[in-house]
Amino acid sequence: MPYRELYRRRQAANGDFQPRKWYVGQALELPWVRSIEAVASDKMAIADLRGFIVRHGLEAQNVLSHHYTIVVAEGMDQFAERMVVIKELMHCFFEAGDGTATDSEIVLDAHLRQFFGKSAHTQSLHVQAEYTALWMAYGVLCPERRRVEFRKSVLSGDQTLEEVSNLLRIPPHNARLLLSDQFEDEIRDILN
Repeated sequence: MPYRELYRRRQAANGDFQPRKWYVGQALELPWVRSIEAVASDKMAIADLRGFIVRHGLEAQNVLSHHYTIVVAEGMDQFAERMVVIKELMHCFFEAGDGTATDSEIVLDAHLRQFFGKSAHTQSLHVQAEYTALWMAYGVLCPERRRVEFRKSVLSGDQTLEEVSNLLRIPPHNARLLLSDQFEDEIRDILN
């Protein structure tokens, strides 16, 4: 099930909010996803890194499926942790073998150096995947019809950004991006 199917399912799902287990369940339907575990780590400073996903556990008898671990910074509020986990889950929806997996210590280290560095070099597939995964996550937070309604309501002053944030259980800065003009361009590029 590629991302387009996840997006379609989210459009059909009832309600503005889906629990984290809904997103995990969707990812577990992918043929290359064997398991997903989320763990909190006190080794990451929230200001530096909120989370990442690692693909691991290739087994000789089953090289076509992988185990995934999502590591989140300990101490985030519930809304921030929810957003980080959903965003990291989006990495599962990239095709297996597309070059974006951070499934070795060397690849993960190089990715983090480029992501946080001020390099003038072209961004790697890994860094590009971070941005794409974020917009993919925004695309499945709520059905598009509700996103449009939220946007109109906030623009007219009938609802605040914080109210939308609370309904979707995401941080306000994420709600702002979800309701932005940029969202439409980004999601269109992802879906096409």
